[in-house]
Amino acid sequence: MSQASPFDITGAIRKGILGLLTTSIVIALIVILFLQLSSVQEQMASLFEQTDWLWVFWGWIWMCIALWLLGYRWKALLPSDVEVSGLFLGSALCSALLLNYAIPGPAGELASAWLVEKEIERPYSTIFAAGAVARLIGLMVAAFGAALIWMLGDFNIPQAWQMPMQLGVVSIFFGGVILFVLLIRPSWWRKKITAVPKSGILGKITEVLLKFIDAMIQTAQRGKKAYFKAFVWSVIGHFAALLGILFSLYGVFKEIEVWGIAFAYLATTSVGALAFLVPGSQLPWDAFFTGVLFSTTSLDLVESTSAAGLLRIEQMGMMFWALA
Repeated sequence: MSQASPFDITGAIRKGILGLLTTSIVIALIVILFLQLSSVQEQMASLFEQTDWLWVFWGWIWMCIALWLLGYRWKALLPSDVEVSGLFLGSALCSALLLNYAIPGPAGELASAWLVEKEIERPYSTIFAAGAVARLIGLMVAAFGAALIWMLGDFNIPQAWQMPMQLGVVSIFFGGVILFVLLIRPSWWRKKITAVPKSGILGKITEVLLKFIDAMIQTAQRGKKAYFKAFVWSVIGHFAALLGILFSLYGVFKEIEVWGIAFAYLATTSVGALAFLVPGSQLPWDAFFTGVLFSTTSLDLVESTSAAGLLRIEQMGMMFWALA
């Protein structure tokens, strides 16, 4: 796996900052257009007046803590003799968020692995593989968590939305199953992918997949205990992020529906892996979160959109950790 150069990282950071500013401008324009409607303007003004910003601040703090905790998920999959703090790895993950504003694909993951390599002086492929597997474990936890909450939760969903939502949950669950099989049997997947023809664009995709699976096989040598630790840290990290979302939305709406918000967060997180393949993937994420929140809670469209917008602004604030 090729090593990223400092020049590439510097350019990517600049693009990330530009993407962050562009996204901020787009959000501001959407809000301005939204507020042109008198009814929306009145509702937004009412929400702003009733917001308890201390709760919103504590929500943001918990979201930052979540990234720090997910840094320990990454650490669990690194060689046991590596001395690096979860706080530093969490800061590297913040950098990944920033860079993914500009470049499609795993640009942020590549860059964050480069930053960690400079800190611990280990092979780049080892660090990136551990981070990528940690990401897959996180997606798997989100997928299974969304399915579990769907089964246990109490949702007031309109009849017309029930079938599409159920199909969506089934798809998310099977996506989690595929990730689980990929994590526990990477060698089996390698044999299957090796049989795919190597010509044309399909061959290039196959080559990338084989390199990634080889990295997974390398990470699997850490043993089941390392995977279990990463799983536990992922659960804890997702819980901290959800707690931050709940605190923030409580500060705005005073009354919140925990089941619906939890499902919206986990479902959007698991599906969001597809959205990050294109630049500006934050907007599809926000749109999906808004739709799921609107469908599974009593929040209306304006309130659901406001919730997604607030969380997006808070995530932007988290990136100052990476820039510091």
